[in-house]
Amino acid sequence: MSRVVEGSPRAIWTALVLVLALGVVACGEDERQSRTPNNQANNTNNSNNSNNSEPQCVVGDDDGCDDGLVCSSDALCVAPNACEDHGDCDSPPVGATCQGPDVVTLVGRCAAEAGVKRCTYPEQRVECELACVGGACVEANCAGVVCNAPPSTSCAADDTTLNSYEPLGSCFEDTGACVYTLVAQACAHGCEAGACVAGVCTDVVCDSVPANRCDANTAVVYAEAGTCRDSDGAATCSYPFSFDNCSYRQATCNNGACEGGITQKGGVVIVEYMAHPNGFFGGAGEWFEIVNTSGSPINLAGWKIRSGGVSVQQSDEEHMLVNPPSFPAGARLLLSNSSNPGQDGTVEPYYQYPRSEVTFNNGSDWLALVNAADEIVDYVFYEAGSIIEGRSRKLNPDVAATVESNDDFGNWCPSMTETYGTNNANYGSPASDNPACSASPCLGAVCTKPAAFCNRDGNAVQYAKNTATCEVSRFNNPFCDFGATVVECNASTEYCLSGACEALPTNLPLPGEVVFSEFMGNPSVNDALGEWIELYNRTDRALSLFSLSITDNEVANSFDSYTIVDRNAVIAAKGYIVFVRNTDAALNGGISGGFFYSGSHLKNAPGEEMRIRLVDRNGTLINEAHYGAPSNGVSQQLSVDFYEGDAIYNPAASLDAASWCAGEGVYGDGGSGTPGASNLICPL
Repeated sequence: MSRVVEGSPRAIWTALVLVLALGVVACGEDERQSRTPNNQANNTNNSNNSNNSEPQCVVGDDDGCDDGLVCSSDALCVAPNACEDHGDCDSPPVGATCQGPDVVTLVGRCAAEAGVKRCTYPEQRVECELACVGGACVEANCAGVVCNAPPSTSCAADDTTLNSYEPLGSCFEDTGACVYTLVAQACAHGCEAGACVAGVCTDVVCDSVPANRCDANTAVVYAEAGTCRDSDGAATCSYPFSFDNCSYRQATCNNGACEGGITQKGGVVIVEYMAHPNGFFGGAGEWFEIVNTSGSPINLAGWKIRSGGVSVQQSDEEHMLVNPPSFPAGARLLLSNSSNPGQDGTVEPYYQYPRSEVTFNNGSDWLALVNAADEIVDYVFYEAGSIIEGRSRKLNPDVAATVESNDDFGNWCPSMTETYGTNNANYGSPASDNPACSASPCLGAVCTKPAAFCNRDGNAVQYAKNTATCEVSRFNNPFCDFGATVVECNASTEYCLSGACEALPTNLPLPGEVVFSEFMGNPSVNDALGEWIELYNRTDRALSLFSLSITDNEVANSFDSYTIVDRNAVIAAKGYIVFVRNTDAALNGGISGGFFYSGSHLKNAPGEEMRIRLVDRNGTLINEAHYGAPSNGVSQQLSVDFYEGDAIYNPAASLDAASWCAGEGVYGDGGSGTPGASNLICPL
């Protein structure tokens, strides 16, 4: 933007005084005022009257004129600053100059003073938009430049890349040149004459869509159009596909489509569930929330909670509500298998169901509500990979809570910010409205490389990368991909331990070579500290128990199993070994040298047919023993004459309650039994 600033009156006056004082100002050919020989001013325009005036001087020679006069182009003696109009004033004392960002120009003006017209030169200023250099404004290099003529396409030096340019470029201020963004395109078959060479996929249309199919109970649905690719010189079409897990609605996949499925009555909607809480064991601390969306109060008497079966109608986990709470319209109910799911008394469920009847899997599972008429009211399925330990899954509150909306896994998200319970170890909103789903699940997430582990197939899962960046899964869960790889362990010669395939010992026992010989199921100290199990090696060689498992014959949540992972767990020939719940002799009742095991195998009130078993990794039974109701502080021991010395061992004897009796002898802190030593012969 430029502006014109006329000279101030003070500046004009100063210029006039200067002219009058000096008497000489440079002027052009047309700046003249004739004077009489006696130097009196004559206001007649000499240029107009030049044809009527006699020459007074020789052009170019001022000597013929009086002092202070000059010879004009028409041979007249004139004053140097005389003028008739503004056009006569075209010889300023100095040219244009710069003052800061302004161009300063002296503009000629013909003005009368004391009856005489003379040239004056007031200042005129022009403010430059960029800068003033050498008495002129510097113009922007890109002013008025339009960049819409990109270079032609060309082939790169490698002859496999086509270089083209975006149609619109940008002007570079320093030079005013147009710059265009390069677009490099890989040419699968080479680049020639500024174009990619046509390949086998040119003009190929991929419209032979494969038939949809089933992968287990998931429908694989293909897109209607495919993409051609060069496969060793042949055109090959590939088709994008998506998955539809029919289990989300208890449907069956048939010919690539979900058929059948359940009908949900609605009116009550499952809106949040905690399947894997921190700080609990054996499925305790789980809970879920329901909302009454029917618009009316609901009587929950006779309603059932179902989970974990092959189908909703054939569930292996079910609980019928007993004395359920009232359920007004719009109300939210918290149901839990724990009376204190927060572990600090801050969370109190409206209804508690038995853990022995319903628990949630940490992998894939489902949960259903069934009314008194055996109608499915709501059903929620979740896949393996959707559960994060210590974080509930909640229905997005921005989505209307319906039995249809909670069938879409995309409407669920993990609880990322709201905490509850002891030390805020768990995330969720039990007995409260669902907060909004996190817009940035990875915010604050730290990727820590996990330890290698063994999967349920007995193979090692190891991680190839040491670092990872947080990503968001299709379940809206944050996750870190450390490049998990599965290393298959040789089932015949290896066993997975702590994420590595370990060589199996060559001295594992065969059936009947190792027998259970004594149990302490109800010690005088705490059960979790003082329980122990004794086994005896009937052979003449040392036997390793590494990779074998101690189990029982109970079912569902009552079943216990512990795999022996200590490679030092070796029984000497004709010797004993003791497994203890706690290896500290100061805490376990005084047993030293025991090997650790965990689990609640040894019940204080077992059933009549309770059995303790030793099995190998393939499930082969090595030994099985009867386990009866224990007496406080007294072990149960197998009569030594059934298994030691020259006895011919009969496995049936271990299952006969009559072969067992109360342990005698005192060990450690006063318990009755002989851990690690021979038993007595039981009385008949």
